[in-house]
Amino acid sequence: LSEKQVQAVQTTDDYLDTMPLSQTELLQMLAVENIDLEDAKFAIEYLNIDWNQEAKKKAKEYCKHKIGFSKEKLKAQLLFDHFTEEEANFAVSHVNVNWIEQAEIVAKEYMEDGISSKEDLIDALMKEGFTKKEAEKASLRG
Repeated sequence: LSEKQVQAVQTTDDYLDTMPLSQTELLQMLAVENIDLEDAKFAIEYLNIDWNQEAKKKAKEYCKHKIGFSKEKLKAQLLFDHFTEEEANFAVSHVNVNWIEQAEIVAKEYMEDGISSKEDLIDALMKEGFTKKEAEKASLRG
């Protein structure tokens, strides 16, 4: 390995140890570090990064922040972060998240904003991308 390749591999590894990133985000970070695209792509290939797992880690991180994500909204966020459709689908399908708890977080916000009827709350949650079952359970606990 050349000196630049070693630096690219180390920097790539450091970034991924710090935070989950999509390939596009990682390439942007490496560019900021003045690592040229060829060396950055070499590092990515050399490290054999599992982008599905990166997307899953990012999804888990988002859900820990108590924002309240439906599967639909979480997938949209991952796509916004430049994960591919396949990676985002994998993450949403495999992340260990209690979707009812996520719905409850959103339900609480809606109730604070003045939605008082159970039916309106269920409708609002379903518009957010929660299933009818998730919305109904969240409305009971809210």
